[in-house]
Amino acid sequence: MLGKLIPIADEEALREAGIPFARSTLYKYRHYGRLPGVVVKLGGRLFVDLEELQKVLEEDKAQQRGADGCKGKGL
Repeated sequence: MLGKLIPIADEEALREAGIPFARSTLYKYRHYGRLPGVVVKLGGRLFVDLEELQKVLEEDKAQQRGADGCKGKGL
């Protein structure tokens, strides 16, 4: 199921949604298959799925916490 979709072509909407990537980066990610599920194509247009992006960012943040040696330190 898709969450809230923001069109990549709408720079203002991307900024307002707090998307931390430039439009060109999102186009590249789509082209190279990075962030699957985050950049989706519907009706010939590309969109960012905000719910999927949030999940990916949270997972990355959790992985970084583990990789930074926080395990076993009560953090």
